[in-house]
Amino acid sequence: MKISLKWINEFVDIEESADSEISVDAVDPYTNLPVKIKIKEWIIDNSSLINNFSIVDELHKLTKIDVSIYQKSDKGYVNVSTSMRNQSEERMTGDIILNSSQISATVGQGNQYFGRVYQRNTWYMASYKPIYIDGEIKGMYY
Repeated sequence: MKISLKWINEFVDIEESADSEISVDAVDPYTNLPVKIKIKEWIIDNSSLINNFSIVDELHKLTKIDVSIYQKSDKGYVNVSTSMRNQSEERMTGDIILNSSQISATVGQGNQYFGRVYQRNTWYMASYKPIYIDGEIKGMYY
C-alpha cells in the first residue's frame, strides 16, 4: 500500500506492511515514562521508517523547518522519525499525541492543525497534516 503524501512522496515512496506489526519505544505524555506502542511497519526503499531520518533530514535541509512523521496507534500518534534534536543532540522521537488531544481530533477529521504545542518541556508553533493510506488516515506529519 502506498501512502499519498503531497510533498514527502516527491522524495520517496512509503509503503505500509499489511501483516508486519512492530513495537516501538515511546514516551507517555503525562508521566514521561517509557511505553511500548504497536504500529504497522512503514517501509522506505526496503528499510523501516522507524529511526530512518533520510526523509526528514532532506526536507529540513531544503525548507529549514523541522519535520516529524507520526504513525497512528491505539493510543494516538507516535513520532517515528524527526529532524528535531534535544540539547544532547539526540533525535526527539517517541512522543505520543494522544487520541484525546485537539491535534488528533483535527487531523482525524482530515484537516490541518496549526497552533502552539507543548512537547518535552518546550513550546513550539506546529502544523500537522494527515497521512492517508487507501483513503484512511494512518498517520500525520509535522
